[in-house]
Amino acid sequence: MKKYFVFFIFFAALGSCTYDSKSLSDGPPEDCVPETVTFTKDIQPLMNTYCTGCHGNTFPSAGLSLVTYAQVRDATENGNLLVRTQLPSSNPQSMPPSAGLSDCKNEILQAWVAQGFVEN
Repeated sequence: MKKYFVFFIFFAALGSCTYDSKSLSDGPPEDCVPETVTFTKDIQPLMNTYCTGCHGNTFPSAGLSLVTYAQVRDATENGNLLVRTQLPSSNPQSMPPSAGLSDCKNEILQAWVAQGFVEN
């Protein structure tokens, strides 16, 4: 009897495991991008987390600093930042080098551009 009970519990637990019906390849969740994206609230923390370790003020890698609003806006306007963050991790030019930004983070960057590079 104990065997059947353990078997039942195992299959009940297994059957209760579910995955979100939305595939990971379907892109970012709809609520990923805030209604208004600003540099101070959304972009600067993203840069601080993923970019300024190498692209900071003192000795920025490749001569590119991504600390200030003007620096990030310039890198985004010339298209280089958006292109490099969307490259697959297998590409040696992918940024950050360990893997490009997630779909969600790229959507936030693209929304910032579309909304006119709002600063605050």
